[in-house]
Amino acid sequence: MAGTDDEPTDDAARDAPRPGRMLVREWVIAANYYAPGDYDVPQAPRFRAERREDGALVLYAPDTDEHVLTAGAPSPVRR
Repeated sequence: MAGTDDEPTDDAARDAPRPGRMLVREWVIAANYYAPGDYDVPQAPRFRAERREDGALVLYAPDTDEHVLTAGAPSPVRR
C-alpha cells in the first residue's frame, strides 16, 4: 500500500529522524551496549523510595521531597 498522509513513501524520508519520536532501533542499540547517553537516549530518573507502614510504596522526585507516585498495593514481578 503506497504511503498515506502520515507515512512517507520514499526510504530516505521514512528513515529520517523526526522530532519528538524515538526510533525503536535507537532503544535496541542503547539496550545492547548499556550506554543510552551515547545514543542520545535520555537517562531514566532515579526516585527515592519509601515504604509506609500500610505497605504502600511512595516515590519522591529526585531533587525535592515532592511525592511523584504512590502504589497502594505493589506486587513483585519477574523480569
